[in-house]
Amino acid sequence: MYILPFIIFGIYYLIKSYWFLPHDFANYYFGAYFLDRGLFSPVIYDPIWFNQHIFEIQKNVFASYAPNTPFLAMFFWPFTLVSFSTAKLVFNITSLLLFIYALRNLFNEYKIPYIHYLTILLLFFFPIKNNILFGQVYLLLFFLISEGFLAYKKNNYYKMGGLWGLAILLKIFPIILFAFLLFRKKIKGLIVLAFCSLGFLGISIYLNGIDSWMFFFENILPKATKGEISGEFIKNYQSILMFLKHIFVYHQTKNPFPLIDNSYYYHFFLLLSKIILVGYGLYFSYKKKQAIQGFSYWILATYLLSPYGSNYSSLLLIFIVIMVFSDTFDFRNKNNIGILLLLFLISNLPIKYFFDFPLPLSFFKLFLFISLWLVLILEKHISYKLHLTIGSISIIVSLLVTSLSHKKPAMLTKTNMLFEDQQQSIIYDYTIKNGYLVYKYWSEKGSQTKKTDYKITSINYNDIYLKDNNVYYLDKQITDDTAHKLKPAIVNGNTLIYLSDYQRGFGFYNFHKTLINN
Repeated sequence: MYILPFIIFGIYYLIKSYWFLPHDFANYYFGAYFLDRGLFSPVIYDPIWFNQHIFEIQKNVFASYAPNTPFLAMFFWPFTLVSFSTAKLVFNITSLLLFIYALRNLFNEYKIPYIHYLTILLLFFFPIKNNILFGQVYLLLFFLISEGFLAYKKNNYYKMGGLWGLAILLKIFPIILFAFLLFRKKIKGLIVLAFCSLGFLGISIYLNGIDSWMFFFENILPKATKGEISGEFIKNYQSILMFLKHIFVYHQTKNPFPLIDNSYYYHFFLLLSKIILVGYGLYFSYKKKQAIQGFSYWILATYLLSPYGSNYSSLLLIFIVIMVFSDTFDFRNKNNIGILLLLFLISNLPIKYFFDFPLPLSFFKLFLFISLWLVLILEKHISYKLHLTIGSISIIVSLLVTSLSHKKPAMLTKTNMLFEDQQQSIIYDYTIKNGYLVYKYWSEKGSQTKKTDYKITSINYNDIYLKDNNVYYLDKQITDDTAHKLKPAIVNGNTLIYLSDYQRGFGFYNFHKTLINN
């Protein structure tokens, strides 16, 4: 009886998803589509190449394969046997059934009354809905992580390793499960999970090619760990990294008025937050006898450690609900009510209305996450000495590491954005028409052209070249950063212009300019 609303809800949004915009599922499907046709290589991560080739097959798509792993394309290969809309529907139906199956097994394991299916639906209405509409993988990930956790509880490490290894290769962030096993001293589980993960990696290297994986580790993953998926400053991510970036990192157009323009503070507080989160994770894993407590903590810590977040990924917080209901639930317990209320707000509150507010209100969802973390910490009545120990060690280590490793970026020549009001996320070419700069960019409508009011009297491509992702002019290095660049030129006699993905996702180019002293 209690599963019926879940089924009705699922059928309604499954039908809607069939005609919904391609959205995230396009990344998965077309990555697999190009793999099937022998076109999968590092170029798959170039958003212009990816979108141009998709546009020949399906319109109204704006996609980016980054930051997905090459393995994900291999996993979705069977779905390319049918059309895009049919594949999305089949994947959604399969994911939803596996999600309900995993949820039922958790309820049975912890003897949770079935009426709480309705509680799950209420608390996670929007994450479940968005997973179906967008064709996202988190319903499937919940199944893999949940069933792996139940296998772990039964010491079935081979089943656990297979399920968790698959989750790690699909979305890198479940790699934090290694920390859960390590701090609970499950060495056999660690070894099995490592072998399973490496096994899946080996299969993918064979089918996807070693070049794709090398490119992923060298170019895509480093940017992803810095929150550089598309743009430079994305409030929608609601992460600690992005919050600290808004406070301490200057950007000419996206963040011209940081609270303090100091990259040292940014790296220090980012490292400090990570060490504190891992420190309490050690306590929850090592000291707490109930595995669900330590496991739920690491799931929450994943969100706070991640450089970017999304509404549909909030689905994994269901493990915290399971932890709450695993004990005899008491409505008079303010902590339990507080946890459920925070989960409801995190999952369902439309945060876009906060973006125009000043800091810190524009990161309201992040502070809901931090509040949830604090409730979980304080509820366990951890001793004052332990709080002091974790805090002190975290500060000392952060100071040492940041002081020894931090180096201020050395720009050989001051670089600025060419256009302060640039809105397009991907510019990939430019030319000169009637004395003005005209550039090409990509949108869901395909290639678009925009004429600017930037006047150009002369343009010179001679004696200027790219080497190791930097611009050289007359054999003199002009730029000094690792961002990828395109089409450098000297215009109007003394201005270098070029396309760069500096602080942005790979291939998400925009214009930069540098004054040249002749």
